[in-house]
Amino acid sequence: MRKSQKQTKQYLHIFDQQMSLYEHYARKNSLKSKALFILLWLYYSPQGITQKQIVAKTYSTKQVVSAALKNWKRQGYICFLINQKDRREKKIMLSQQGKKYAETIIQPLEKIEEEALNTLSAKEQKGIIQLTERYYQALSAQMQIYFSEKEEEATKETL
Repeated sequence: MRKSQKQTKQYLHIFDQQMSLYEHYARKNSLKSKALFILLWLYYSPQGITQKQIVAKTYSTKQVVSAALKNWKRQGYICFLINQKDRREKKIMLSQQGKKYAETIIQPLEKIEEEALNTLSAKEQKGIIQLTERYYQALSAQMQIYFSEKEEEATKETL
């Protein structure tokens, strides 16, 4: 195994453990992990966000996002704002009740994350943020290349 393969596996193992912590946190708050991430996008988008944007930001299917939104609508946690320019496009916002609900889940999580990050020095914090962003950008670019090539191959096979 090449050194880079070993490091990739090591990084992905750590990343998997980190994501598992978020899944555990979500379950302890009676949510699925995708619902937690959808709730975070709603919470941090006080002017509203469309379902299409949530799908793109969370890499979720429309069905997964729709199911979470339907559940929260039934509970009175979200409301819809109709775009006057395009009436088909609705922005989704947390209602007052939804904000209170979200705060009970997100504020403790923010405190946990902040305390964890504060175990690192200021230089380490800056470094981990910069390196994680750089890795995300590189991974995103490589995935785009992969899926473009795969799509091209599929198109050639159908011709």
